[in-house]
Amino acid sequence: MTTKTTEKTFRCNVNYQFDISLEDLQCLFCTMGQDTSYWCHDIVVGEIKQDSAGCYILEDNHEYEGNCVWVKDLTLDTKIKVEDKEEDTHEFKVKDVIKAIENIVSGKTNLNTEDCGTIFEAFKDNDLGLIDASIADSILQITTYNTLVYG
Repeated sequence: MTTKTTEKTFRCNVNYQFDISLEDLQCLFCTMGQDTSYWCHDIVVGEIKQDSAGCYILEDNHEYEGNCVWVKDLTLDTKIKVEDKEEDTHEFKVKDVIKAIENIVSGKTNLNTEDCGTIFEAFKDNDLGLIDASIADSILQITTYNTLVYG
């Protein structure tokens, strides 16, 4: 007869507050534009006009990188539109990206522990240089689909 012993574990929740600057959000969108083209065509942050051929008309208050274009003056309610390779369009707001980051660092997503830790460190230390294109892609996927789909 074999006996099985189990260890008691206890869980606690820890709250931590991040201050995310406008510049950090702009850097994050820039990085998202670098490695998401394998699953999405377009990431548009804010209202950006298009010409008759569907090309974006960039003005002084716009920036872009890869397949992401954004307005420089972001707010929590700035709309984001993601068009994926399946031709589905997903719409949400900047505050939803921040909520996804909160869920990631709180362990409420399927993102691996190492990347969650990197995201936590990046925002804790105000060093978005820690977030590479792959991790930024994961943040966008979790914001878009509420889970990591392609990873």
